[in-house]
Amino acid sequence: RMASAATPRKIRSLRSAPADQLMVIVTMLGDRWVALAIAMVTFAWLVWRRAWRPAIATAATVGIASLALWISQSVIGRVRTPQDVTILVEGAFTFPSPHVVLAGTAFGVIALLVSQGAGRWTRALLISMFATLVIAVAFSRVYLGVHWLSDVIGGLLLAAILVSAFGIVIEAIPTRKI
Repeated sequence: RMASAATPRKIRSLRSAPADQLMVIVTMLGDRWVALAIAMVTFAWLVWRRAWRPAIATAATVGIASLALWISQSVIGRVRTPQDVTILVEGAFTFPSPHVVLAGTAFGVIALLVSQGAGRWTRALLISMFATLVIAVAFSRVYLGVHWLSDVIGGLLLAAILVSAFGIVIEAIPTRKI
């Protein structure tokens, strides 16, 4: 099996068929439709609970993430890596990584929502668990050779900015409302 030229040599040496299958599953957590479905379920739950401001903040954060991806990819126009031919990839441009931005935004929003009002250690644990998922998605993109490391770092930074802004908005809402 031939690994992509974009995949660093150390990572290429770790590749195996079982690990590749696992990484494809992990990378799907950041798939556009999976991340949007997660965000839509979160939005629907908030609406059902009549938590209007967090619902609007959730929709706005995910919408801004999608818009920021489209604008940055159009402006920067960085082409994809010479990827592994067994991986199907959507879109022509790669910076920042859409999988990482969308997974980081969706999971970051959920992490802040479920941890709001929790104790310091519980909050740290919940946020760490969701951050681990996002880091796993980011690693899988580089491991599979479909993104440069800088694409993944850019995606992590964009998601962090968006989730931080979401966190500022959410902190202003009393915890009993969510």
